[in-house]
Amino acid sequence: MVAQFLHTLGDFFLTEWFWSITWGIWQVPCTFLYMFFATKIFLRTRWLSALLLALLANLFSFALYSLLVVGILIMIIEYQYNPHTTILCCEQYAALSLALIYSTLQTLFFALIRLRFSFSLRKLICISLISNTAAALTIHLFLPLFRF
Repeated sequence: MVAQFLHTLGDFFLTEWFWSITWGIWQVPCTFLYMFFATKIFLRTRWLSALLLALLANLFSFALYSLLVVGILIMIIEYQYNPHTTILCCEQYAALSLALIYSTLQTLFFALIRLRFSFSLRKLICISLISNTAAALTIHLFLPLFRF
């Protein structure tokens, strides 16, 4: 029972990572743009601060997720992926799941940098959730245009 749950969880995270480096690769730049403008407008930060915060948050979440999946799941645990057992049923579910994963990792990033800088953590978490969800829905909306 526990082994089956862990196997399903491993399939989910690996499938999401595959999505993030293929069709979902546009989610990070799209989230960056949404987060940049939301941070600039709602937090009233300077251009450079909003740019750095959005850029670093997105790079941190993408890099940490890749490190966790490739480094821990594949290299250390030596997880065996079975491509015939699909976890994700549609692109919208994959995009929204990736948005939730990135938002969670960005929340960790914001909590870490809050130790050094003062800002509203609640507002940044809301901005992260909204910008990641908006990017996921944007990717889902425009994905049929890029298919052959």
